Amino acid sequence: MQSHGQKKPDILKVGVFIMFLALAFLSVYLYLNKSDFVQTSSVVSPTPGKTTGDNINPTATPNLKWEEYRNEEFRFRVERPKFLYEREFKDQGGYVFFIRFEETKFSIEKGVAIGVSGKTYEEEVEGTKTILTESGAKLVKEDKITVDDFEGTRLDFEPTGEGEKRSVVIFSKGDYSYSISTVPEQVEKVIESFKFLE
Repeated sequence: MQSHGQKKPDILKVGVFIMFLALAFLSVYLYLNKSDFVQTSSVVSPTPGKTTGDNINPTATPNLKWEEYRNEEFRFRVERPKFLYEREFKDQGGYVFFIRFEETKFSIEKGVAIGVSGKTYEEEVEGTKTILTESGAKLVKEDKITVDDFEGTRLDFEPTGEGEKRSVVIFSKGDYSYSISTVPEQVEKVIESFKFLE
């Protein structure tokens, strides 16, 4: 016959085991559904002379502070999302300089790529259109824009199959053409932050 003293430790062991099991299930659930817990914000794009709430555009970009990247050789700075892996290339793929900020398992936002080429502005625009359409993307929009007081072109592409939407901005200063590529949801923030160094 068991005494009452032995039943209490058995009940305690069962309780600890159930609590441990519940924590394990909770951890797995939170890991698998972590995107549901990322806080997003709204971006307001002010329109001159318009004061209504009609110009509020929600975005999927989380409300995180971005980091500044500076390039002394080509004399520019730009903000980019945190937690991206940085890879630089020189004299490859038709670019004299190319940098990719690639997504990692810690990054929440999408990657950014910046290329500097010796091509003319027109050659860079046409070459980008050709390369992306041949790779299966469809040009859906083309706009004239300004980047740090330099005229440029924004090209928006959508995949015809798998893949993600891309926006490419091309502009020129001096002997170089610059191209910036990222997703449409964050291209405006990248372009607004792009400045040539004095």
